[in-house]
Amino acid sequence: MSTTDTDHFQMLKQAVEKRFWERYPGAAFPIREWKGQQIVDFQEDLMETVQGRISEKWFYTHIKVERNEKLPRIDMLNLLSRYAGFRDWRAFLHATAAVTEEEVHAEVPLPQVRSGRSWGRRVAMLVALVVLGSSLALVVASHRRPSQVTFCFVDADSGESLPDAGLSLKLLPEGESPRYIEGAQGGCLSLETDAPVIRLVVEAPYFQSDTILRNLNGEDLREEIPLKVDDYALMIHLFSTSKIEDWQRRRQQLDQMIADDAEIFQLEPGKVRGMEMYNKAEFINKMTMPVKSLRNVEVIETVYDREGKISGMRFVQKEETTQ
Repeated sequence: MSTTDTDHFQMLKQAVEKRFWERYPGAAFPIREWKGQQIVDFQEDLMETVQGRISEKWFYTHIKVERNEKLPRIDMLNLLSRYAGFRDWRAFLHATAAVTEEEVHAEVPLPQVRSGRSWGRRVAMLVALVVLGSSLALVVASHRRPSQVTFCFVDADSGESLPDAGLSLKLLPEGESPRYIEGAQGGCLSLETDAPVIRLVVEAPYFQSDTILRNLNGEDLREEIPLKVDDYALMIHLFSTSKIEDWQRRRQQLDQMIADDAEIFQLEPGKVRGMEMYNKAEFINKMTMPVKSLRNVEVIETVYDREGKISGMRFVQKEETTQ
């Protein structure tokens, strides 16, 4: 591979660096100093602008190095060239063909005059070409409106909307900490986002939690999300609030529902919470004693093993109301 090819790749990295800085003014220079969130932002920007992706390993292998010994694959060169504002790698080579090898090495002294143009003017022309080539894409991106997203959550069996009060919604932005969302009305969540992808965790009492992942690509989205009932959690709640005649049958049902090695925690209500741990046998005994030792159980969380049995559970016991 000739030196000229690797020099052109260095120039392409500089053009990519400039394009990224225009979209993320706080980015560090040079490109080989990018790390962490800047690399993540660059990956997302590639996906949004040219629908392509590079891995973090590829970035460290080909971009972070100060000097490349060989060129990346042609498809990756085309991808970066499009991001920089050119049709492909060949178009970038054609636009930068006037820049010679000695002009891209910082350690080489500047030539006095060459073909009637100074080195500084030639570099300025290259920058102008990069800016011109990327300006159209930047204008389109800057006028892209946010996506309007609406999710409505319903019972998968009945189709009825879930109550607002029970919904717990957690947004998972790329590269950021989870963000809890309030304000769902009528069992629906509406939000506006610039992100190309949305990840949302939804939880509701006595329903199985679900993680929603959708590619938006600048489009609006309205969707009905069915949630499945957490049957065992609901049954345990009903067991604790209903009158029981056949205690032996109830013990058999609980035995089928709960794994032998299950860990079950009772949390005490209040700001400073206590905690008590039960194994399977202890919990079944508590639930089936013909006394009011454990009533009005509100299940907070259930975990299931591979066989579909409860392997972990957290609950609180509500105070009985006077009839």
